[in-house]
Amino acid sequence: MRGSNRRVRWIFLVCVLACPLSAYAQSVVDLYRSQMLRQRAHQILTASGGRLPTLPPRPLPAPLDSIAARRMATPDTSSETVPTFTISRWQRIPKLGQRWFLSEFGGRSWSFLGNGQISAIDTMMTRDVRARLEAHFGKPTRALGDLDARERVSSGDVFEFEYWFVINDTIPLVLTDVNGPFERGIVSSTTVEHAEVLSVLRDTFLAVVLQSDRRSPYVDYYYDDELMEWYRTGFDGTDFFVETITNPGLNRPVITPADSAQQE
Repeated sequence: MRGSNRRVRWIFLVCVLACPLSAYAQSVVDLYRSQMLRQRAHQILTASGGRLPTLPPRPLPAPLDSIAARRMATPDTSSETVPTFTISRWQRIPKLGQRWFLSEFGGRSWSFLGNGQISAIDTMMTRDVRARLEAHFGKPTRALGDLDARERVSSGDVFEFEYWFVINDTIPLVLTDVNGPFERGIVSSTTVEHAEVLSVLRDTFLAVVLQSDRRSPYVDYYYDDELMEWYRTGFDGTDFFVETITNPGLNRPVITPADSAQQE
């Protein structure tokens, strides 16, 4: 028994002595690792001048990452062809042809294309579009000067100009200003049975207007229903102009030498 007790005491003593040695050895390892990390960090900062290079952002996946889901769900359209529309002939409706146009298309439902689908013409000032339309197609079909101005204002249906066309003998196309000389782009419309091709029809038909720098002088009336002010606006061949007037005349306005002199 006494020999057995002696062996137990020796085993216990060895365990007690081993524990502090093990802890000491572990602390030395940690200290050595910490010193190495500090030395490496110092080397990196010294080599880079104290600045680390920036890395590009990397998106992190998330269960509700709608952007990533949309990116995965969006098909590759790089190989798709741009839709085209063939225009074999077109006709501009003159001022005296309005009755015929309305009898053909006036009773149908219409679809409109504003600035929701951005194209090159939507970024162009409306007054510039108007000068280009004048150069390529002549006078507009309707203008505010054609109508009883006070009656038009009281009805709330105020515009500056409208061009009416018939494309390929059967498709009506109407181009009108958005907000007189103060906005960009134009509003395009056609009957609902041609609504699906309206965007490509407009872009195809007006391609010549965008590709050319031709502009012709013009002048129109415009009424701002928010400020309740009348304007005489146009292009004199060199500069665009907008002037406030008291009341419009009884007919369409005309370019005068004073318009050019006013810009000097």
